Amino acid sequence: MKASVLRLQNRASLCFRFYRDAFRVLVLRKSLDEVARINGWRFHTDGVHLNSVGGMIVADLIQKFIEIPPDQSVEPTPKAFASRRAGRRDVQI
Repeated sequence: MKASVLRLQNRASLCFRFYRDAFRVLVLRKSLDEVARINGWRFHTDGVHLNSVGGMIVADLIQKFIEIPPDQSVEPTPKAFASRRAGRRDVQI
C-alpha cells in the first residue's frame, strides 16, 4: 500500500512540474533557458526537453556525423561537446 501511494505521489509531482513549466513558458513568457535555470538543469528544461545549450550539443554531434566521409570511423571526442554559441568552447560535461 505504501509503495502504491509513493508511486502516485511521484506521478502527481511530475504532472505538477509539467504544468508549472508550461505556465512559466506560456503565461509568464519565460524562455526555455530561464525555465532550465530555475529548475537547476544545465542542458534541458525538465529532464526531457532540451534547452539551447543541449540543443547545440546535439546539433554539433549530428553535423559532425553527417560531415564524416563514409570510409572513416566515428569516435566521439570532448571537442564534439563544445558549444558553438558565440564562439565559446567552455561547455563541460
